[in-house]
Amino acid sequence: MKIKIEYSNTQYTIDADGTCFTVIRHGFNTDKDSKNFGNPTETTFGYFSKMENAIKRIIKDGIGSRDEVASLQEYVNIIKDANAFIGAQLQEA
Repeated sequence: MKIKIEYSNTQYTIDADGTCFTVIRHGFNTDKDSKNFGNPTETTFGYFSKMENAIKRIIKDGIGSRDEVASLQEYVNIIKDANAFIGAQLQEA
């Protein structure tokens, strides 16, 4: 089973194979000096025994890329919004 999620302008896939949940982040090569510039990339972010932990990893990555998180309350609000958003996408799948 594969679940595709877009969060914080980044594409992720959670791949469940019966033994674990694998979080994969999709992007593009941005190194202008590389011969693979612009080609799609996949980065494995981890292997998790629970779906909940896989989702937490996606949230952590999305929040880590936000420089505007200035306070603990804002951080809490972002997590609540992300949990609701990802939960809604999982219900649709």
